[in-house]
Amino acid sequence: MKKKFALSFVALASVALLAACGEVKSGASNAAGNSVDEKTIKIGFNFEETGAVAAYGTSEQKGAQLAVDEINAAGGIDGKQIEVVDKDNKSETAEAASVTTNLVTQSKVSAIVGPATSGATAAAVANATKAGVPLISPSATQDGLTKGQDYLFIGTFQDSFQGKIISNYVSEKLQAKKVVLYTDNASDYAKGIAKAFREAYKGEIVADETFVAGDTDFQAALTKMKGKDFDAIIVPGYYTEAGKIVNQARGMG
Repeated sequence: MKKKFALSFVALASVALLAACGEVKSGASNAAGNSVDEKTIKIGFNFEETGAVAAYGTSEQKGAQLAVDEINAAGGIDGKQIEVVDKDNKSETAEAASVTTNLVTQSKVSAIVGPATSGATAAAVANATKAGVPLISPSATQDGLTKGQDYLFIGTFQDSFQGKIISNYVSEKLQAKKVVLYTDNASDYAKGIAKAFREAYKGEIVADETFVAGDTDFQAALTKMKGKDFDAIIVPGYYTEAGKIVNQARGMG
């Protein structure tokens, strides 16, 4: 619940940031020719509303919509109401790129909020940049994602920061001197956190194992881990697999 609230809040802040940049000169337009001098200001949502990481995308979509509703209720931006064009990228990188193209060429939006994930954001940014449309992701965390990008903005910390914080928590709060690292090898997000954790953690990593997003049975790997001497299992990855890993580990005692 706390994670979903945080994502919603960051999405809300992202829209507020775009709103703060909303004052433009009369007759202005972006590279795609999308006018920002109409009666409304069009903003596109490009979120993971269905699919593998829908819990992230839907939370952020709700937060972003809340921000729009509050801004409009307060009079809008320079007297103009924000009009939202909401698209679902289905938690797929190719769809995120396609949605971006649709938003800038068909819907004629002036800015885009989303996607939620780093992979989808990386796929979407080229089309937004080509059109000269700013894109802000509330939660893309990949290190270096914004490097060399004039139209891409992120609203959160990076993978390397998360890895260091996890290391500090494990060492100082849990007092764990030996850990097992169990990483989603299909996720750049998970691999980035795991890399940073390895670099920051001063204890012993007694096993460095991997799984793949979509896996559902972790019994074999957990049985292998159970025979080792360690204080904690660190699972860089998404909630879908992490939840199953926790439940299966608890079931094994």
